[in-house]
Amino acid sequence: MDSSQTTTVRVGTSGFSFADWRGVFYPQQIDRGKMLDFYV
Repeated sequence: MDSSQTTTVRVGTSGFSFADWRGVFYPQQIDRGKMLDFYV
């Protein structure tokens, strides 16, 4: 019996354009349209 198993774990977020993330994750003055590019 083969006892090895593979598990895939995917991590991400349910959104990326949260205003509260400015100055914490995003630069303070980032344009909303640039948030996804920055997040990626």
